[in-house]
Amino acid sequence: MAEGTLTMKKRKLLDENRSFKKEWEALFFVERKGKALCIICHETVTVMKVCNVKCHFTSVHPKQAALPDDKKAEFGRLSAQLEKQIAFMKRSVSSTQAAAQSNTRASYRVAHLVATNFKPFTEGEFLKECMMAVVEDVCPDKSREFVAISLSARSLTRRIEEMAADVWGTLKDMCQSARFFSIALDESTDIKDTAQLAIFFCGGRDDFVIFEEFIRLIPLSGTTTGADVCKAVTDWLKEADLDLSRMCGIMTDGAPAMVGDKKGFAALLVKYLRSLGHQQDVKRFHRLVHQEALCAKSVTITEVMTVVVRAVNFVCARALNHRQFRDLLADAEAEFSDLISLCEVRWLSRGKMLERVLSLRDELASFLR
Repeated sequence: MAEGTLTMKKRKLLDENRSFKKEWEALFFVERKGKALCIICHETVTVMKVCNVKCHFTSVHPKQAALPDDKKAEFGRLSAQLEKQIAFMKRSVSSTQAAAQSNTRASYRVAHLVATNFKPFTEGEFLKECMMAVVEDVCPDKSREFVAISLSARSLTRRIEEMAADVWGTLKDMCQSARFFSIALDESTDIKDTAQLAIFFCGGRDDFVIFEEFIRLIPLSGTTTGADVCKAVTDWLKEADLDLSRMCGIMTDGAPAMVGDKKGFAALLVKYLRSLGHQQDVKRFHRLVHQEALCAKSVTITEVMTVVVRAVNFVCARALNHRQFRDLLADAEAEFSDLISLCEVRWLSRGKMLERVLSLRDELASFLR
């Protein structure tokens, strides 16, 4: 195009600022959401022009166009009918949305109960069957509302994952808000011989608020050396996206894998911080001691444990004795229905076994006679 030639802009409909005209109501049109709406067929005219409105009225509704000019009564009737339809649709949509929100909220609450009580996700389907059985007898008119509640295993899994993600997001934001922080670690073995690494977080904000939170439980499927623990912790630190220059302390127990000078977890973590350029002084403590383990080392109860374990094994190791002892407890209406066997896992079951034997000492003495 030659220099100096004017370029023509395309005219847009939005630039014309066309508005609805009051006299179009005589053609059975009203304004809805910035468009001209025919109250006879409920169709809209895209471009609000007089010619388009008249063309639609005369071509689509010739019977109404042939009526006398005094069509206000008919217009009022159709307009009132349209308003009723719109109001009904709004109420229907509102009630449907409210019911959907209630069903979703109920599904989340059931998922929360299933998760906090350590139940399998398939438990939701059984719970729904129980609810439907109750509803059919108590309030059968509400059965349709209960049917709409989604409690399938897939739905509960998704709900629990969403709640867990929300909790982790909240904890992550809380940890990132700390001006300085320290971490504490405790490694133990569960009843399935899987090592579980517990991570605790202690932080202080600029407003002098100190908070402590249990952050993560990490299973260690292989070995539990200092390098394995350090890798698990550094992976979590990366996931939490923390400013490692703010770390000021590490607390562990006294295990060699934790406090070793060269290959211990604390030494390896400090070395990892140095490799990232963080030169702050990180205090290392190994004061995390289980009260049960401390009690076991300071109190000599070998003679007591020998007698108690022998008595419990005499009852529980033989099927006949075990059945007879449980029958004795049932006849005596005892507080508990059975004894607890000893499990050699960090002294965690020793106290429970002794407490149960103490509660059933009269019944146990009567049985051993």
